[in-house]
Parts: sequence; C-alpha cells; structure tokens
Amino acid sequence: MAVNGNLSAGISSLLLEAAVAGCGIAMLPELEARGAIASGTLEVVLPEWTPKALSVYGIYLSRDYQPDGLPLFLDALQRRLGEETGHG
Repeated sequence: MAVNGNLSAGISSLLLEAAVAGCGIAMLPELEARGAIASGTLEVVLPEWTPKALSVYGIYLSRDYQPDGLPLFLDALQRRLGEETGHG
C-alpha cells in the first residue's frame, strides 16, 4: 500500500530513521545526524539553509529549595551545549 503525505514528529531519531530508510528529506539537529552524514548514509541537501536557532531553558521550582548540585548541572549543560553547537 502506498502512503503519501508529510511525516512530522517531535522525536528527531524517528525522522532520522525515516530519512535513512529513504522516505524523503528531513530537517534534523546536527548532533542527531552527524554520524549518518559522516558515514555517508545521509547527505546534506540544502547546506545554505538553516532553521532558526532555538533556546534551551533550565526550569526549576524555586531558588529557595534548589538542590545543591543544580547550579553545577546547569553550568555544565550550558558549557556542553555551547561546545557542541559552537555557541559557547
């Protein structure tokens, strides 16, 4: 049975699997697609087009009752995401 239409998913690994299976092109996070691109399984088809950058927020209940490790975790997350994306 042939199926037509667009595939939309909030899980990038599902879109990656669909693209690898030959279901069309996909807009994927670079971190998610890096391995498949490096191995030649996928190729970049619109290198001049990039989506709008999105922000990541760390949300917690209250500064009064935050676990001691929370600031350390948020700082580490910020550094890691900055390293991975080149925005740190």
